[in-house]
Amino acid sequence: MHKRVLFLAFEDPYRKELQAMFKVKDVPTIVVLRPDGSVLSPNAVEDICRFGCGCFGDWQESAGLIERSFMLNEEFDNLNLRSATEPVRRLKYKTEDDKRNKKWWKL
Repeated sequence: MHKRVLFLAFEDPYRKELQAMFKVKDVPTIVVLRPDGSVLSPNAVEDICRFGCGCFGDWQESAGLIERSFMLNEEFDNLNLRSATEPVRRLKYKTEDDKRNKKWWKL
């Protein structure tokens, strides 16, 4: 079970009040709430059966608990990042590749 899950025993007297509040018709019923108390998913049993534990992350994202405005590490893998002074360094410090290119032109 997820670490931050609250549940109510079937014998609990508060069950009837919650059943009326969230309009529960079937057992089992899982009601997912946002931090402000509004209903995110009225019956999440189908979500859990279909997606498994992955639905917890989806609910957190939908509730606004996870910020997705950042770039993931994978998005930076193929970038060719160069410094602003690289063209000057290329002129000042010749590399082996530059020397090979010059030999080709002399032929």
